[in-house]
Amino acid sequence: YKNFPTPGGMGSFDSQVRYGRFTGAAAYRVNDQISLGLAAMIGYADMEFSLFSEFPGGMDVEGLSSFGYAGRVGVHFKVNEMISLGAQYTSEASMDMDGGDATLNFGAMGGNVDYDADMNDFGWPQEAEIGIAIKATPQLLFAFDAKWIGWSSVMDVVTLRGTSPDSSMAPAEMAVPFSMKWDDQWVYALGVEYVINPMHTLRLGYNYGKSPVPDEYLSPLFPAIVESHVTVGYGVTFTKWALDFAYEHAFENTQTSNNANPMENPFGPGTEVSHSQNTLHFAATYFY
Repeated sequence: YKNFPTPGGMGSFDSQVRYGRFTGAAAYRVNDQISLGLAAMIGYADMEFSLFSEFPGGMDVEGLSSFGYAGRVGVHFKVNEMISLGAQYTSEASMDMDGGDATLNFGAMGGNVDYDADMNDFGWPQEAEIGIAIKATPQLLFAFDAKWIGWSSVMDVVTLRGTSPDSSMAPAEMAVPFSMKWDDQWVYALGVEYVINPMHTLRLGYNYGKSPVPDEYLSPLFPAIVESHVTVGYGVTFTKWALDFAYEHAFENTQTSNNANPMENPFGPGTEVSHSQNTLHFAATYFY
């Protein structure tokens, strides 16, 4: 984060949170109308951030990481040749991070002290989704989805903990809570698919979900506040394989916190955060 008003006009303030997920899925067609789906997901997340580490009370954290595991079940019901319905549920993935290092600046009282660090109560939320698809023509498909995301159970109060300091003068343990208190979220999506020919397909989409981050708990360290997204996709189908590519753009959104509680908003009233995002998607499907 640039040009942040730190004491003396200097100081570092940055964050990086990465999350990757590998999904293995299988589908079974019960009959001409009903299909069932089952998926197993392995996720990996890591995190690092620096919060004014040059100043007393500041910190520098790196190396936090965790694996997480989740499952997904779904059902697809073909009403007729034109309309089909779908529903799916994804379980919560707990991702308590450990293996990190935290350097705390105790100023003139003790200088920089290194701790072994972990972060508790962090995870990826459960999701429930329903949708309808309408095949207007053999080439043209419209789809609408509504998804509920349970952020409140995994983004409440996330705590950074430190143990085994390298200085006997420092506290043996430390805990730094980050009040997140995110709201559950509904996301609404509309998609259009056009089949050029049996091999090539084009897709367009738009979705909206109100930011789950309450203004009073806004934090630049976790700026997941984007709301409106557009997507463009392309799919190519071979005899045994299908490859799908997509580009997603989340438009910039801005929120402001006027929370005067320094334990919940250390940046002070009037803190403003803006965020936009670009994402690339790739999927491979094998038919047998």
